[in-house]
Amino acid sequence: MDKIAVVFPGVGYNTDRPLLYYSWKLFQQAGYEIVKVDYAGLPEDMTENQWKMSMGINQVIDQTHAQLKNIDFKKYKKVAFISKSVGTVAAAEYAKTMEMEDVLQVYFTPLLQTFLYTQPNQGIVFHGDKDQFVPTLNVQSECDKQHLELFVTKNANHSLEVGDAIKDLHTMQMVLMDIKLQAI
Repeated sequence: MDKIAVVFPGVGYNTDRPLLYYSWKLFQQAGYEIVKVDYAGLPEDMTENQWKMSMGINQVIDQTHAQLKNIDFKKYKKVAFISKSVGTVAAAEYAKTMEMEDVLQVYFTPLLQTFLYTQPNQGIVFHGDKDQFVPTLNVQSECDKQHLELFVTKNANHSLEVGDAIKDLHTMQMVLMDIKLQAI
């Protein structure tokens, strides 16, 4: 295969949860080899304590580098990173540190720390305007600065869900269509 997609989960949002699962399936159907990063031993209650969050982010970044060290991304014609929450920080940091200029980034509900590493014109961002961790104005401002396309789901939380199964499935369908149009 000449295309690869790497999936970076969130703390409580693994690669089998809807946003990541259907996204990697979409990329797989488009001929991408799929690699899933996994994190272990992260601090409990990371989201409730800034110090633990900082420590957890560092662990996620270290584990990402360790798990991807044997992949030669230069041999692929197309590289995509699909990430969620804390995984968006790792995906952005990895691409920037490894000087990957042509990676397509799909950021699901990024944390503010993600924008320390994002690269201009390199990705699309999905955010819920009721995200309990990151205010929409901050995400809009950072996306504007970095020229990242932003898709905001009204009344959606950090999982891009509104609490109504039918509406959540519709959101999932719209997200997949946006990814397919923008990325694949």
